[in-house]
Amino acid sequence: MIDISSNNEYFNISKDQLIRELVYMKNKFQFNILQDCFGLRKYENISIYYQLFSKKLSKVIFLFIEDCNSSIKSITSIFPNANWYEREIFEQFGLTFIGHPDLKKLMLY
Repeated sequence: MIDISSNNEYFNISKDQLIRELVYMKNKFQFNILQDCFGLRKYENISIYYQLFSKKLSKVIFLFIEDCNSSIKSITSIFPNANWYEREIFEQFGLTFIGHPDLKKLMLY
């Protein structure tokens, strides 16, 4: 589990830990606002960043996953506003989100 007592704001997690860590952070520390979710491409590798905010702690943290080159689990069941972010990442990078309720392109044909 993530230790937020450190001054670190960025936490590298694996794809397998994603859902468990998000639920833990939301329930335990009230990081219940997904402020942003975005992808970054570095050469052939895609990294996904999740920016979470806790009103209770008045703190922002980033969870990120490196090398998400094919598919990853959708987090729309935890944060419904991830729907749009995941669709943007799907459109821009071709990354598939497993379990997404309506994974289709937003603007490009």
